[in-house]
Amino acid sequence: GEHFPRRDGAEVVPQPLMTSFRCGGRILAAANAIAEPIGGGRASARRPMLDVAPLTARDGMDDAGEVVLARVGTDEDEAAWLAERLAAELAAGTPAGEMAVLARRRADFARLHGALVDRDVPVEVVGLGGLLEMPEVADVVSVLALLVDPTANAAAIRLLTGPRWRIGVRDLAALGDRARFLATWSPPSDDDPEPSTAEGLDVALQQVTASVDPVDVAALLDAVDRPGAPSAYSPEAWERLARFRSEIAGLRRLVGQPLVELVTEVVQTIGLDVEIEAETERVAVARAANLAAFIDHAAAFTGLEGESDLPAFLSYLEASADAENGLDVGAVSTADTVKLMTVHKAKGLEWDVVAVPGLVHDVFPSSQPRTPWTRGAHVLPYELRGDAADLPVLRSFERKDIEEFVGECKDDERDEERRLAYVAFTRPRRLLLASGYCWSRTRQSACRPSPYLTELRDVGEPVVSVDQWCDDPTEDDVNPLARHAAADLRWPAPPDEAALARRRAAALLVTKAMTDLSSRQTTIELPAAGGGLSWAEEARLVVDELNRERAGVRDVALPRRLTTSQVVLLAEDPDALARMLARPMPSRPQPQARRGSRFHAWVEGLYGATPLLDADDLPGASDEDISDEELVALQQRFLADGWGERRPVVVEQPFELVVGGRLLRGRIDAVYPDGDRFDVVDYKTGVVPRDFFAASLQLSVYRLAWADLAGVDPELVDAGFLYVRTGELKRPDRLLSRDELAALLGEGV
Repeated sequence: GEHFPRRDGAEVVPQPLMTSFRCGGRILAAANAIAEPIGGGRASARRPMLDVAPLTARDGMDDAGEVVLARVGTDEDEAAWLAERLAAELAAGTPAGEMAVLARRRADFARLHGALVDRDVPVEVVGLGGLLEMPEVADVVSVLALLVDPTANAAAIRLLTGPRWRIGVRDLAALGDRARFLATWSPPSDDDPEPSTAEGLDVALQQVTASVDPVDVAALLDAVDRPGAPSAYSPEAWERLARFRSEIAGLRRLVGQPLVELVTEVVQTIGLDVEIEAETERVAVARAANLAAFIDHAAAFTGLEGESDLPAFLSYLEASADAENGLDVGAVSTADTVKLMTVHKAKGLEWDVVAVPGLVHDVFPSSQPRTPWTRGAHVLPYELRGDAADLPVLRSFERKDIEEFVGECKDDERDEERRLAYVAFTRPRRLLLASGYCWSRTRQSACRPSPYLTELRDVGEPVVSVDQWCDDPTEDDVNPLARHAAADLRWPAPPDEAALARRRAAALLVTKAMTDLSSRQTTIELPAAGGGLSWAEEARLVVDELNRERAGVRDVALPRRLTTSQVVLLAEDPDALARMLARPMPSRPQPQARRGSRFHAWVEGLYGATPLLDADDLPGASDEDISDEELVALQQRFLADGWGERRPVVVEQPFELVVGGRLLRGRIDAVYPDGDRFDVVDYKTGVVPRDFFAASLQLSVYRLAWADLAGVDPELVDAGFLYVRTGELKRPDRLLSRDELAALLGEGV
């Protein structure tokens, strides 16, 4: 039960796999019932059946774990049931980070995410494809699309009808008419005679048809830039369109900036960061995590030919949205949030509580067949694949053999779905929640239960308990969700009155504070939205800006999000950090930083970890210059001191740590076990800095971060810098506690 078959040539060699999982015995018993039909007794000379015993629970855990089933009326009821169970677990003390929701398809993310958010459950979407389904990320992507493609009408409608601009139906129709006019109109020639009244319509039609190019598209953004007569719109819409036009024009000037800076500027410009902060604490953390994950994807993006511009990134996002599986990249963060992800991404992970929704026929197992290579030129022939020994074999191109091959491919797909279900059902340590529904918003007829759900129910007590079960609807029953299609709904949707009242109250406080501040400073009158500036007004603004820059003292607020290097700079040189925050400037590329990064990449490879970042992105940017010969000497010294023989717990471990209301982010070089303790080590290829206390703040952050990740007392974690040139492991005299570090950050405000 602790081995997995792996083919090594012609011989099947057992290999240990997942022996550290602590799945309860009852959960394993239910999962084994699902896995039993895999293979269906099929065997051939090419594909021999492997006799692999089912997984068994560890000693003393045979009766551990709980499996709870539910089949409810609608998919909305299922999302509510699942969210209430997880909210109850959260209230009972289960950390949000120890819970996960594993869906078969990303199309279910929106309803599941909404139900969890409504119940104040912090939730984080894992994977780029799933992130694109989230409202906060979708808004950012819509703005990015409009910056490079004026014909992105779907993005324009999402923004214009959203809660920020709230352009109504009549004004949107007027905008559409204006867009069609701009796409088809062409000015008459000076030589054309003035048409008579009788032939005016014919001339107008000829002008329209003659000026239309087959690739022209009526673009709403063109209409926003040139909206026409103000009388065609309501006064509110005219004012909002002017502000929207000014905002897009300002962002369009930043398209050439690095992606991370551009995305960050979009978030701040559209007020999304403030909107998220206005949510409840748990919801704000979850949505901020979604945005942070999306920004991480932007930072890591590189095109096939090395390009990293906005059009290439948008094409990448479009491809990721189209691909249900395979391109759904993204690591699972360590934030204390419920992880919402596809089952494919859950392989190799475990949580205390796992919910598997959507156990419905044609959903899980999926009804979308994979195209066999005999029917799709884009599919690699199985004989050329590395796992060809485990795939169906095409014996010849005779019709009979091709039909048999297609049938074997379908059987193999059914087995793959069962294996995927087995993965999902063996992720929890303590509680498995499996659910399905009878009616959905996308089907008029009732949904049959998944065979996996009925097989789990057949296992029976005491292994499986049924919380509720909806019987199959009769032929006369009507989909209860059909009422939503018949009812008239306001569009754009009205805002939540309670939330709107809170935001307006907060806006009044901000307005009052800004008024009080402006009364003590020189005021600058800005032009109306969309209006132009005269030369005198521009000159006055430039002079005022110059006077402010020449002021002796300028207060710079400490950001809510900091890197570990910024924490070190805060203690070492606060003025330098303030200058960097007030006027960010790109750092000059230095060859020595790249060589130092190459050493970190070499250490990763030495410990068997594949570097996830390029050499320019790895730690070591502050290391001093080292030649290639010195790099070899550093590697030899590292091995000679015995570090190559030590096995770290983790290498290049990313983290997010909240201290004093601020989010600190970084990456730990390595953590070594030391009995019941841990030793956090940061590699340095340079020399000991003059201000070692400031540098050691980095170790204080690393120690607290690893203590949170490992769930141990910070007193059990040591930390030090390994100066590879000399082999010295230098430790600070004292590492700061969380309160002391919070006090230091508070002083920098």
